[in-house]
This record gives sequence, structure tokens and C-alpha cells, in this order.
Amino acid sequence: MKKITIWIIVMFCMQLLTAETIVQTYNFEMPEFISNDGYTELIYQNCRNFGEEGYPALPHLAANILLQQNQEIEEIKIVSTVYYPTQDEMIIKPATRQFPLSSGKHLDYKVIPNEKIYNSSKSFPDKIIDNTSTHFLCGHSIASFT
Repeated sequence: MKKITIWIIVMFCMQLLTAETIVQTYNFEMPEFISNDGYTELIYQNCRNFGEEGYPALPHLAANILLQQNQEIEEIKIVSTVYYPTQDEMIIKPATRQFPLSSGKHLDYKVIPNEKIYNSSKSFPDKIIDNTSTHFLCGHSIASFT
């Protein structure tokens, strides 16, 4: 029984010792602001604007990081951020629904902003990092997040 317990403790300690911290830096140039119909759209290079219908269409960057073989991502932390000067009196454009182009429904569609979010004093979104997962391809571990 002692041998099994010691073996489990050793394996656990090896897991802790082999844990690796990867530091990745992402820099974003000042976004382009496009205003239309009272809403502003943020355009960042290499980002796509997404959101649920009626929620603000915020820029998302899909990031992939190659990990050591058979490793999985455990946690992502933002260590530091530096922001550009803010723009006052700006309302972010709400995300629209997706329609097939052949349906013709998109021609008369008008998105309705979610009032709970647009009238709230809370910051949005709640989480800055989302869709965290680890995928495996040909024995390589790939961490993905937006």
C-alpha cells in the first residue's frame, strides 16, 4: 500500500514540476471607428466582430499556441494591459443574425439592441478571455482561446 501511495505522490509532484508558464504578447494598433446609424463599429486588424444577436459586436482575436506534447492548457491570465484613450459618447453596434444570402430576409432585417446590456452600468463582457480549449493534432497539443 505504501508503494502505491508513494508512486501516486511522485507522479503528482512530477506533474507540478513539468507545468510550464508560457508568456505571449499581443499588440493591437488603434482601431478604426466606423459610425453609422448612431452606432460605432470597432475595426481591429486581424480581429473579427462577433456577438449574440442584439449584444454588442465586439472584436475577437482567435489565438492558438503550440504546447509541449501531451500538455493541456490550464489557465490564461492577462498580466498587464495598456489602453488607448477612450472615446466618449460611443455606442457599439449590436451584432446581427446570420442569414443565407439567397433567403433575401437580410434585406429588411433590423437588429434590436439588448436593452439589459445597452442600458446597464456594468462593464461588458463579463469575461475578456473566452472559448479556452486544448486540441490535439498529430501528437501536438494546441491551446486555443479568443
